[in-house]
Amino acid sequence: MIRAVIFDMFETLVTHYNSALYFGEQIAADLGISNEEFQKVWQSYDESRTIGLLRNL
Repeated sequence: MIRAVIFDMFETLVTHYNSALYFGEQIAADLGISNEEFQKVWQSYDESRTIGLLRNL
């Protein structure tokens, strides 16, 4: 009998378990762009990303 189902939509349990946090500023630095440039792109896909519609960019 199944008593519970865990739905990890944002992979929080998988990607944040025993790993360092990876913030937008760090992602931007690793990409070699400004945080403002990164945030503009990241935020433009916010709704699609949260409902699983984001595909390969």
